[in-house]
Amino acid sequence: RRFKAKTPMTNQPKPCVLFLGMTRLPISDHIENFEEAEKFIRERVKDSNSNLMRDTARIRALESTGYDVYAVSLANDESFNKEMEKMEGKRSEGNEKVRFLNANFTTTSSSTRGFVGKLKLQWPNAKFSFVFIDYYWLPNSMSWIRKGYMGNNGGVIKNMIKMANDGMLADDFQIIFPVNSAFATILISHLKDLADNFAIESIEGDDEEIERKHPAVKADKLIKEEIMSKSYQKTKNQQLGLLGLEAWENDGIRKVILQSNKRKRNSQPFNR
Repeated sequence: RRFKAKTPMTNQPKPCVLFLGMTRLPISDHIENFEEAEKFIRERVKDSNSNLMRDTARIRALESTGYDVYAVSLANDESFNKEMEKMEGKRSEGNEKVRFLNANFTTTSSSTRGFVGKLKLQWPNAKFSFVFIDYYWLPNSMSWIRKGYMGNNGGVIKNMIKMANDGMLADDFQIIFPVNSAFATILISHLKDLADNFAIESIEGDDEEIERKHPAVKADKLIKEEIMSKSYQKTKNQQLGLLGLEAWENDGIRKVILQSNKRKRNSQPFNR
């Protein structure tokens, strides 16, 4: 089951997406058509940069369905630096037009050193309708999640609350977390903060149901499965090494927590 990219509606502003845990290279920003952009990206994939290129292709896929996508990740590895050196003059720091911020989204400092402060400096005029945390290669490992997505004792949750309070999110926003059993276990200790600030809805069901409620999951289908696996993905053993894990345990990411505007008081508890 496949669908086509939407024709852009130039007369209407597009919803803004903040995609956390994703790296975006400006390598294809000069190409408007998604199919051409994806091919351009794919032809430049190497073993050393496949993760960066895959993220960029997936972001372009999501944009082709009618969104403006801004990405954030902590990209300090050699492959990222090399790719950015090739595109000197398109670096993200202080350039509002470049939709990538190299930062740790769990940092909670109240100054401009914190994530929210950096976000305001980078994109002062953006108001986000969606915030996604990447679900690709999410390991079912509590130690990895505590160090990564939920670092600084759930700093990302504190930052989402601050963004909502500071008016950085649209009136009818959605924040979608990927959830496996390890992630759900860690989120339990933050449930009061979540319930006090957001309505909580658990997305359950098969792939089609999740795609219907998660635009990024749906947009991923624009990249053919064989291209995603052969051109963009590393082997499982290589990915384990990057994640710092010795064994792969994944019970399937079937559930995502959707946090909508707290004025919608139809919250449902999520199931582990």
